[in-house]
Amino acid sequence: MNYKPKTQLKVGGKMAELMKTPSVTEWVFSQGDDLKTDSRIVAKVFKKEHKNVLRDIRELIGRDSEFARLNFELLNKTITYVDKDGEEKETETAQTSHYIMTFDGFIMLVMGYSGEEAFKIKLQYIKVFNAMRKLLTDNQYSLIEQLHKAVLAEKVSSVMGTLAGKALNRRKTEKRLYQPEIERLKRELQPDLFSSIYLN
Repeated sequence: MNYKPKTQLKVGGKMAELMKTPSVTEWVFSQGDDLKTDSRIVAKVFKKEHKNVLRDIRELIGRDSEFARLNFELLNKTITYVDKDGEEKETETAQTSHYIMTFDGFIMLVMGYSGEEAFKIKLQYIKVFNAMRKLLTDNQYSLIEQLHKAVLAEKVSSVMGTLAGKALNRRKTEKRLYQPEIERLKRELQPDLFSSIYLN
């Protein structure tokens, strides 16, 4: 697909300042096991107006709806109001807020952004995606190892508790210790490690 966005990168500014190594959570975040970024972050990093990034995404969506369905998620703006019971509620409007995109969606979006600065930013963005992927993988392996140890300790404690009546009190104490830890680790193995990023 030869996608060329209408928007050209604004060249200029202090490249050294722009290209300071970002924290992985500034450019990329996770949703479950998937790594994502969003159109607001892309606009900020590439120094584009967000409305122009949205236009480029819509043009891309118009070219391949199946790719768009898998790689772009539209989020609409919300408004807060007070209902008849005096409770504050939030509702979605028809106005676009931003798009969340996968790594593939990001690559397809920015492949046409030209210029030396754009090239360097794309390389940096790919490094950030890879760093986040490693962070998630390392964190999950660590949690799995902790979970295995907690499950093993729980099994040993359970066996000991059945072997000797006098160990029942100890078993009760250990049960209160191990089971919450196991549940905590199970929950942490399926988190959104980083919540969506909100930019001003």
